Amino acid sequence: MLNFEAVLIGVSSGSVDEQREFRRKNGLMFNLFSDTHGDLGKLFGIRRRWFFWLPSVKRATFVFDKEGVCQGAFSHEFNVTRHTQDTLGVLKKLAT
Repeated sequence: MLNFEAVLIGVSSGSVDEQREFRRKNGLMFNLFSDTHGDLGKLFGIRRRWFFWLPSVKRATFVFDKEGVCQGAFSHEFNVTRHTQDTLGVLKKLAT
């Protein structure tokens, strides 16, 4: 049996097919959820007010520990490096 220290979940307003293709294209090893109606965005506080061309739901990553407690939520849409560093920081913390 595998013992995972964390679960990553990505959320975006793209369709299920778009999420599947993005995951395949980028070799992601975690699930991406489609939130086309903004329900998850509203629930987790990642819904944005209308702003010109931007979608209503921000792209976000959530890190849950093995007990199911959210240890990090990141939505640095315009700073992918920070988004990745913050996510990896939580994963490293959970691994120790």
